[in-house]
Amino acid sequence: MMRYWEEGGKSLRYSFYLFDADDTLFDFELGERCALTATLHEFAICDETAYDEQIKRYIEVNLALWREFEQGKIDQATLRIERFRRWLPAGMDAVAIAVRYLEHLGQQSQMMPGALETVSHIAQHAPIAIVTNGITEVQTNRLAGSPLAPYVKALVISEAIGHPKPHPAMFEAAIGAIGGHKETTLMVGDGQDTDIKGALGFGIHACFYNPHHKPIVNEPTFEIHKLTELIERERTA
Repeated sequence: MMRYWEEGGKSLRYSFYLFDADDTLFDFELGERCALTATLHEFAICDETAYDEQIKRYIEVNLALWREFEQGKIDQATLRIERFRRWLPAGMDAVAIAVRYLEHLGQQSQMMPGALETVSHIAQHAPIAIVTNGITEVQTNRLAGSPLAPYVKALVISEAIGHPKPHPAMFEAAIGAIGGHKETTLMVGDGQDTDIKGALGFGIHACFYNPHHKPIVNEPTFEIHKLTELIERERTA
């Protein structure tokens, strides 16, 4: 693995940054749970004692469908509704509940530790884009309601581009949106198959944000366990 971002004995300070959204800048797990709890309560889908079991089941269904989406097997419009059809008890209005869930989810802007500190620091000298496979209205609303918003120059969403990460079109659009150059751009994300594989395949450096110390599958340019490590490493560049 390349140590930090050293090349030929010299440190490289990146001039453009791309960040993943969910589980990199935003605490998606917490936000999802809050939105699901609100939805379960609003539609009286089950008794409160069954919330944990129902949320676990939804997450399993949802993850399976997102994997199908990233593999190009289904489109995002199908994903939005199908996960509720598979999850909800028979006879419930999956479309109405799906719409309301997305409204709840768009209100969740909980951040990962160190996200605001890191992004606000980097934004002082480098344009930042968020590159996400999320749903447009959810990601737009979450960013708008977040303290991160003033520091992010562009939000690039797969739904608008027509391809999900790791497709190169996502990275091409993000670099174009911030006026970047491949040789001095860094992608930061927790997704090894989407963020790391996608960025390296496109020809830019990739930082694997790995707070849970997962085994490395796709070798990144370098790895961090805390977002604030980016600040410390910049100071030594």
